[in-house]
Amino acid sequence: MYLAVFISLGLFVSSLTHNSSSSLIILLFLWIVSTVIIPGSSSIFARIIYKLPRSEEVEKQIWSYREEAAAKIYGERLDSTGMLRKGSSENFSETEKAKLQFETNRMMGEIREDYRNKKFAQVDVARAFARISPYGTLSFGAEALAGVGLVRQKHLINQM
Repeated sequence: MYLAVFISLGLFVSSLTHNSSSSLIILLFLWIVSTVIIPGSSSIFARIIYKLPRSEEVEKQIWSYREEAAAKIYGERLDSTGMLRKGSSENFSETEKAKLQFETNRMMGEIREDYRNKKFAQVDVARAFARISPYGTLSFGAEALAGVGLVRQKHLINQM
């Protein structure tokens, strides 16, 4: 299919032009655009279309959940190094502490999973744009046949 696209494109362009050198230049330009520029710019296009929060913002949100949990469970705060500072301790039973810790871990996991899903969505947008190129279609088809690439990575992460 890849060869058929470029052969038919070559026949089409050569039938429109009268000079073989201009036909060659036009085809070389089209080949560079379709195999280098479109797949290469797809990630830039996806970042413009599908905005993601910065990873530092996500980590800051996770850090605030950890700090709140430490304050609730142990009556302590985390300092900038991650060490616990002593504070006023609330009287929680060990069961209540375990429940709060479990809930905090669940919320932090949900934040990370949401961010990962947004990143995958952004990559899906980039791949959809790259499929305009015959090279993108060829490489994604080869990934699917080999069982590697983004689809395999999503399955692996979902299984984990």
